[in-house]
Amino acid sequence: MNFKLFYFFILLTSVFSCSKKITLENEMDCSNFISITQNNKKTDINKNFTIEVPKKWKHRLYYDDTQSTIFMADTIKELVDTYIIDVSKKNGELRLNQEFEDTLNNHTDLNILKSSFENFKELPAYWKLSRGTKKQFIYHVFNLFVKISDVTYIEIKTEIYGDKNVDERLCESFKLISSLEILK
Repeated sequence: MNFKLFYFFILLTSVFSCSKKITLENEMDCSNFISITQNNKKTDINKNFTIEVPKKWKHRLYYDDTQSTIFMADTIKELVDTYIIDVSKKNGELRLNQEFEDTLNNHTDLNILKSSFENFKELPAYWKLSRGTKKQFIYHVFNLFVKISDVTYIEIKTEIYGDKNVDERLCESFKLISSLEILK
């Protein structure tokens, strides 16, 4: 009887761990915010990943020898009322350790508000939320690095300009980021 309960517990843990949110999303309680509906799945040029893009948003695809990118934003709204998301699959080694975090943080003028090493979609990841000024705007940046293999990784960047509805815009971006599917 104890073995059945143990296996049931393991099954439940694995099911819920697959849909685990990043810590910051849980801390912010993004369940209170309305997410964008009417999205289309877009695939990068090299067919490495898909992500949902709101139908009314502009998006651009880019690729070169080292990366494949989807860049998206709501160009109908003012910059201080929307956010920009840049998702790239990049070729290169990514070592998620303290040295990586120190190097990343030493090359920025932004103030790091929060950061963490954890898993995203069952892959090793690192995220950070920063704040600073860019072109006379208050500027928030959320970066997420996800290691896919020894030689490839995903880098996601959300840029939020202004100080109005930052949590709401960040939560909306989390919903889109969580739709990411790695294809190869």
